[in-house]
Amino acid sequence: MNTMKPTGKSLTRRQFIRILAIGTGASVATGLGFGLQTQSQQQTINETRLLMGTLVSLTLVSQDHDTAQTAVTAAFDQMAELEAIMSCFKPDSQLSRLNHDGYLVAPSPALYEVIHQALKVSELSDGAYDPTIKPLGDMYADCWKNQQSPPATDQINETRKLVDYRNMVVAENEIRFTKPGMELTLNSIAKGYIVDVGVAMLKAHGFTNVLVDAGGDLMTTGEHTWGQSWEVGIASPREEQAKGLLTHLNITNRAIATSGDYQHVYSHDRMQHHILDPRTGYSPPELASATIIAPNTMLADVLATTLMILGVSDGIALLDHFDGCEAYLVTKTLDVIQTPGFAD
Repeated sequence: MNTMKPTGKSLTRRQFIRILAIGTGASVATGLGFGLQTQSQQQTINETRLLMGTLVSLTLVSQDHDTAQTAVTAAFDQMAELEAIMSCFKPDSQLSRLNHDGYLVAPSPALYEVIHQALKVSELSDGAYDPTIKPLGDMYADCWKNQQSPPATDQINETRKLVDYRNMVVAENEIRFTKPGMELTLNSIAKGYIVDVGVAMLKAHGFTNVLVDAGGDLMTTGEHTWGQSWEVGIASPREEQAKGLLTHLNITNRAIATSGDYQHVYSHDRMQHHILDPRTGYSPPELASATIIAPNTMLADVLATTLMILGVSDGIALLDHFDGCEAYLVTKTLDVIQTPGFAD
């Protein structure tokens, strides 16, 4: 019997998008704890914590360590509060209550904003992106966890009846499902939103040269310590075939995020993985990874997943609806397609 199990060495988003320290070519400070690098009077200060199921790093440039520490602590506290609202893994979160009860009265303004943005992308993509895909994703995950055969077609089609963003009522005072058994996941958009909030909190404390990275979904503002742009490198989704970086670019006052078929793989040929097309119930066949540059991380995060599902032609067409967004797409055969403004 064929079973579903992890295949090969998975590549995380953090490994896929690598942050490069300008001037040295080395990685920005990593690991748990609080550290700093000093160049003249400026300090590149970095703290990393486990949040949202990944390592989240806050890096900022400052001449005052104590003030920077205060800002970093405030940003992490705010980000943790938002995780407690939007996580589907915390049973007491607002999102978990919505999924359990089928409705939520007086949702957090942040939760309303994220769901509102998610449904906007759902509409513009004609349902290629659908945050109500959780029942379908859970079915595949259960098969993987129990090392069972992939779900049968009739099982997929039956579960897909619970997946339809149009069966939601979303208002500032209430969010509810119109069909029993529906559930919502914000895994492909909430992390980006929380990164943006972290950046905003650091800026509110007076820091304009910052980088916030949540497992490869990141936003930068201003400059690095040495007066140059933050630099990131993009690795191949098939490191066993293509060593090193595919490209690297400067990122200033923009966000970048990647979605790919390398994180949770359900088949040896990587044709089945954790990204599912809600319109078919199967993984999209064309792309190995999609990297998006956008004005904010929430948009970069959700569009990266959406373009993985849509593929090259329809995905690039979708970007016409969003100002300041560019794509770097890698096909299953490792061909690269990028929009003209990606490296600008």
